Amino acid sequence: MKKIFLMFAMLLGFNGNIAAQTSDASTWKTDEVFSKAMSQKRMYCIYLPAGFDKGKEYPVIYAADGKMLVDEKYNLVLDSLIGERRIPPVILIGAFANDRLVTRTDMPFLHYEYVERYTKDIRLKARYDNHKIFFTEELRAKILPLYGVQPLMDKQIGFGCSEAGDYMLRLNNECPERFTHFICFSPLSCNVKGKITGKKGPQIYFAYGTDELESIIGMNLKELDEKIHEEKLKNPAIHLSIYLGGHEKGIWKKEFAETLVRLFNED
Repeated sequence: MKKIFLMFAMLLGFNGNIAAQTSDASTWKTDEVFSKAMSQKRMYCIYLPAGFDKGKEYPVIYAADGKMLVDEKYNLVLDSLIGERRIPPVILIGAFANDRLVTRTDMPFLHYEYVERYTKDIRLKARYDNHKIFFTEELRAKILPLYGVQPLMDKQIGFGCSEAGDYMLRLNNECPERFTHFICFSPLSCNVKGKITGKKGPQIYFAYGTDELESIIGMNLKELDEKIHEEKLKNPAIHLSIYLGGHEKGIWKKEFAETLVRLFNED
């Protein structure tokens, strides 16, 4: 009987530690999760690195535009960086933005979820606060246990581009204790009151293009650009990359890769 069990265990690759089982290929999956705060199902994507081990802790990146991650194949970026050992294995979770238009308006719901706006519409009044609960609390509480992810608490990274980049700045002001780093690319509607971040606050990595500073978008960016340059001299928590180009997803993907390499090598 013992011989039969041993043969069966060998066929299954049993090693006495189920939690240590790993996968040879990365996982890139899109699914949905019910948000109690939003009272609706929300789409998300998740990346688990090759060799993912439930017994280990991993840095986790929380992105505010999951659809962009899927469309631009950010999983391949991470496969390359991790495979070349330029960064350690990481987890990436992207919450899909709600780009459905609000009835009788030309404005998508995401504008009420990323920015706290005055409105008399009862459907939208609590939208910002409820989405913040979903993004900063529910994603972690529901998705991490679902996949057996143990987060490395000194690497909890928020990531966003354009409107979502601005959203990261707002989260830095309102709940900095939830993140250790922010990656903010080409933020729109920037209205930073007071300091961008304290010396003991989250590390912030900015990137935006030279063309953006000369466009309509630049009307929002110029004031932030001046503040970044002023505070960066005194605050090592602020990092800046100004690239040649404009408001472009392809450039953001390239900057994302370069920023992650800097982030993990500077800490």
